[in-house]
Amino acid sequence: MGVVEEIKQGIEKGLLVIGKNSVLKGLKRGKLAKVFMASNIPEAVELEVTHLCEISGVKYKKTKITNKELGALCKKSYSISILGLMSAK
Repeated sequence: MGVVEEIKQGIEKGLLVIGKNSVLKGLKRGKLAKVFMASNIPEAVELEVTHLCEISGVKYKKTKITNKELGALCKKSYSISILGLMSAK
């Protein structure tokens, strides 16, 4: 399954977490299964998130999608640099 399909499926099931703070909180609490990052995510945020993902064993993917395109994909009127997919527990 591709990135776009995974994100759309997460939207349909209500399993997406949007934004750096929400993703970091989800990672620290062990609630996320996967993290998606926009192609133009700020480097400092990318480093912080990838470090936490590696520590907690969560898969992460830096997409080829820009933050504006990611926002549009999620049907939001603002840019989104990072998304988390919650575990379906």
